[in-house]
Amino acid sequence: MYDFGECGAKVNDRKIVVKENKRKFIIDNPNNLTILKVKVDDCLDIPGKKCDWLLITLNEQAAHFVELKGNKIEHALLQLGNAIKV
Repeated sequence: MYDFGECGAKVNDRKIVVKENKRKFIIDNPNNLTILKVKVDDCLDIPGKKCDWLLITLNEQAAHFVELKGNKIEHALLQLGNAIKV
């Protein structure tokens, strides 16, 4: 099992929302799957650039890295790439 301390929380809501700098991303979860919602940026001790959120669908063993940006897409790709690598 994953343990991200205070940076992570298990949720199983029908809609899961992550927010950062007035941007938000909503995941529809109609089957109420258990998802580990992890705040990466400003919470996890990861060196270098990092994405905003990590959502792990425990039942399906899938990980979704989320970077919320309005622009600067190249910077977002660097943040996502580093978080995935770590």
